[in-house]
Amino acid sequence: MYVGLGYTLVARNVENQSDRKDLLSKAEYHYKAALDLDHYDHLCQYYIALHYAETRRPEQAKKAVKRALELNPEHISAIQLTVLLLSGQKEFTEGLELVDTVLEEFPDNLGLMSLKVRLSEVVYGGERALNSAKDMMHQWQVAVEKMQAEEQMAEANANAVAASNAGMQGKQLKKLYTT
Repeated sequence: MYVGLGYTLVARNVENQSDRKDLLSKAEYHYKAALDLDHYDHLCQYYIALHYAETRRPEQAKKAVKRALELNPEHISAIQLTVLLLSGQKEFTEGLELVDTVLEEFPDNLGLMSLKVRLSEVVYGGERALNSAKDMMHQWQVAVEKMQAEEQMAEANANAVAASNAGMQGKQLKKLYTT
């Protein structure tokens, strides 16, 4: 599977269409070989689904991503790919419903919230999309505050450890000089 990923990443940066096609063909071969080794690997299923989507084979992509989600229903990237495939086929309402359902379980996922904003605009218009964007910005603010608090806590812990170590070293030095 990882060899297939490598070919895919290289293919994305190749300008020559013939070379790109050759690299993508090799990538697909390796994805399929990985699936032959393990049909129950949700990541193999996901990456071949992504490959099919990138090579404009949406029906095959939908089948593979469906299988990936059967194997791991909480794989956010596979859920996002499913939503993108639905929207690519102009099934915007279905995509939005899926995003809303998944956001109930993962309410702080900014990637899903971003999809919700875009789909809300298409399905319901700007006002609803604006409300979704406000929700997303609030979650982003909460995430930033949480990250800052964690950084402060880590810094405080590091300072406490450093002070403790310095105190121990001072005691050891004092003990050396008093004996």
